[in-house]
Amino acid sequence: MTKSNFFLEAVQTISVLVIICLVCGALLAVCNQLLYVSDAEKFDRAMQKIYPDFVSDGDHKVDPAFQSNSMYGNIKAVYPSKDGAYVIEAVGIGGYKGTVTLYVVVGGDAIIKAWTIKESQGETLLSNFSDKQYKSWYVGKEISTDFDYKTENFYIAGTTMTSNAIANAVKMASYYCMNALGLGENPELEAKTATLALLGDAYSAYELSAPIALTAMVDASNSLASVWSTADNSIAYYFTGTGDNGDIQAFVYGEKDNYTIVVTSGNGEVVAKTDNASDDLVAKVTAGKLVQVAVNNKAMFAYISANEQGVYTVAGIKTTELPKTYVLTVTVSEANGAGVVDSISIVTSGYIPGGPSQDNTDKLATSLVGATSATIDGIYTGEVASGATQSGNLITTAVKAVLADFDSNLANNG
Repeated sequence: MTKSNFFLEAVQTISVLVIICLVCGALLAVCNQLLYVSDAEKFDRAMQKIYPDFVSDGDHKVDPAFQSNSMYGNIKAVYPSKDGAYVIEAVGIGGYKGTVTLYVVVGGDAIIKAWTIKESQGETLLSNFSDKQYKSWYVGKEISTDFDYKTENFYIAGTTMTSNAIANAVKMASYYCMNALGLGENPELEAKTATLALLGDAYSAYELSAPIALTAMVDASNSLASVWSTADNSIAYYFTGTGDNGDIQAFVYGEKDNYTIVVTSGNGEVVAKTDNASDDLVAKVTAGKLVQVAVNNKAMFAYISANEQGVYTVAGIKTTELPKTYVLTVTVSEANGAGVVDSISIVTSGYIPGGPSQDNTDKLATSLVGATSATIDGIYTGEVASGATQSGNLITTAVKAVLADFDSNLANNG
C-alpha cells in the first residue's frame, strides 16, 4: 500500500468516527431532552408516592407562630399541591424514647388523605407499622387535635408510646392546618377568641398561649374530676398570657356557644368570668395553680391545690395511659438559695389491677427526697422502680412543679 492510499484510508476512518461521534452526540442531546427530569419533577414524583395527585404549587414558608406546640411537636415543612391539598412534614413528640416524623396529606376540604412515616429519632419499633396502618388510621377523618389514639384504637400493642408520637404528629399537622392555613373547624381558636372578647379592651394587646386541650384529663376515674368539672361541663382549654396587666390564666369550660370562662391573674384574683360561671367553679379554679413542666421531653401537667409554709398538695396529671393521677403531699425547705424536697407522701394513687406495685411507687417517691430543680431530671430510672415508668413520670411531674413554684416564690420574695 502506498503512502497516499494509507493516508486516504486513515482520513476516511477518522471522518467516519467523527461522524459517528457527532451523530451519537446529537442523539444523546435529543434523548437528554426527552428523558430529562427536573428537580421539581423529581420532587413531585417523590410526593406522589405519598399522594398520587400531588403537583407542586410553589413554596410555602412555614408560619413561625404555629410551627410548634408543646403538646404535639413541630412542623418542618409544608408542600402545597395544585389541587388544594398540602403535604405536611410534622414531628410528633411523646414517643418511647424520642420523636416520629410523618408526611401527612391534608386536602383542601380539611380531610386527611394519607400519611406515612418519614423517619424517627430514638424509636426502634417502626417496622411494626405498615400499609395496614397508613391506609386506615386517621385517613378519611377531618383534621383534629382531639384524636385519642387509645379510643380510636390507633395503636399497636407493645408500641403504645410510638403510636402516641404518631398521633401527636397528626395532631401537629392538624393544628398547623387549622391555625396557619385556615382549614376545617377550629374550636381552640374560637375558645381563645371568646376569652379575649370577655377580657375586653384592657387586654386587647395580649396574645394568649397556643391553646392547650385538657378535655381528656377528666373522666369518672380521675381523682381531680371534682376540681375540673361542674355538673356536666369539664374543662376544655387552658390558656396563659402576659401583658401590661400582668400574667393571666384562662380556663374555658364547655363547648362553643355555651362556654363558661374564668380568667385569673397571676396572684389568683379573678380578672373576668362569664355570667354562667358559678362561685363554686371560680373557687375551684382560683384555689390552685395549673403548671406545665417537661419530664423526659414530654409536656406534662401538675395541679398545685395548696401550699402552706412549704407543704404542698399537688397532683401529677396525664391525659392517657393509666394510672391517670397521683396526688402527693410534698414538703420543701430552702437550702443554698433553692428548694429541696424534705419528704413525699402519696395521698391518692393511680394504682390499678396490673399496674405498678405500691412498693415500686413508694420506692420512687423516696428516691426524690433531697431533689432540687437542678437535680431532679434523671433521678428516676428503671433501677429505682422497675415497671413503674408511667407512675414515675407522674410523680416526677408533681414534684418538679412544686420545686419550680417554691423557687419562683423565693425569687419573688427576694
